[in-house]
Amino acid sequence: MWQPTINDSFLSNVIARKIDDIYIEIIKNNTSEDDDIGIMGGKTGELMFLFYYQLWKPKSNTNKKITTLIDLISRRLKTLNNLSYASGFPGIITAFKNLIDNDMLEIEIEEETKTCAKLLEINNVDFFLGSTGVMHYINQFNNENSKMLSKYWCEKILTHAVSKNNSLKWKIKFSINSEEKGYSIGLAHGLPAILIILCNIYLKCKQIEIKNVINKAINGIFEFYDEKNINGYFPTIVDENNKYHYGRKLSWCYGDLACAYSINYAGKILKDEKLMQIANKILFQCAIIKNENNDILDASFCHGSIGIAHIFSRMYNSTKRPIYQNAANYWYKVTLDKALFNNGLAGYKHFHGKEIGFKSEYGLLEGIAGIGLSLISSINQIEPNWDRCLLLS
Repeated sequence: MWQPTINDSFLSNVIARKIDDIYIEIIKNNTSEDDDIGIMGGKTGELMFLFYYQLWKPKSNTNKKITTLIDLISRRLKTLNNLSYASGFPGIITAFKNLIDNDMLEIEIEEETKTCAKLLEINNVDFFLGSTGVMHYINQFNNENSKMLSKYWCEKILTHAVSKNNSLKWKIKFSINSEEKGYSIGLAHGLPAILIILCNIYLKCKQIEIKNVINKAINGIFEFYDEKNINGYFPTIVDENNKYHYGRKLSWCYGDLACAYSINYAGKILKDEKLMQIANKILFQCAIIKNENNDILDASFCHGSIGIAHIFSRMYNSTKRPIYQNAANYWYKVTLDKALFNNGLAGYKHFHGKEIGFKSEYGLLEGIAGIGLSLISSINQIEPNWDRCLLLS
């Protein structure tokens, strides 16, 4: 049973009111045929929040809005040309399948086998934009087509992996508008995402060949590991000149926290105690980091405080270690403190960089839907199975 990390009644009440504020904002948000319907920044994230809000508060008046969003998304899916996980049908159907599997949604969905087979042909292994995200979508189905495509993807990515000293690594393009390639050591685009997808494939087939690929992928990530580097155990990216670039240590998208979480996940799947010990050593160090320099600028799931809180909440439920509960609660409190904007959504805005600044967002990854979903699981025994869409379960 899921164990919420927050057990202080006053703080629980504050969080409950914030969830209600988010619910009101999403209910008020109008829909149009031009809306982004993707899982990360679009209407699908709002839909997931409403389903879990309804699970938390069964008497809430969510049905009309849920029906409107399902109709919109289903209608738009028929003509949607975007095939990426972040914005296209693989991510949307993954979310729908998640809701169906958790007995929240009753609709018929079909696996797009032919389209997926074509998508797996591309050499881009980016999770959000390439074949890794498509493979995550395929993994949601448990049939012969899924097994066949999983095997094919594993064979395909091996053909363009960088193999060295019993390790495997994969390069990605850093930008749509640039040909520069390098290594991304983060969940959103890089090696930890590939590792988790490989583990999920192994869970289904238990093939020794897949296990060997997993171990080599783990070795590939550890090629960038440096426990003495004050900037972090892992870089965020390594460019084509082999220069290491470091960013925040804590976030869902990049940094030590995301890398260690993926390594711990692999350790659990492989039943490798030594690997889990290494991962937890890194996670312990992450758990004592505070936001003293305000490095975490917003509350978003992607690179903000709620994603950090949620990962620690997952780790607490997996291990029952108080250090993870304390870390989760600290970052949940930071999340409440980030509701600073009178003209924001429930007080929240997402930081889009220095040029754009802060902007209101509704979605799962950068907006209030993701914040609200995690807050629900912080005070309630509803397991956040929606986070499978973000590679966390």
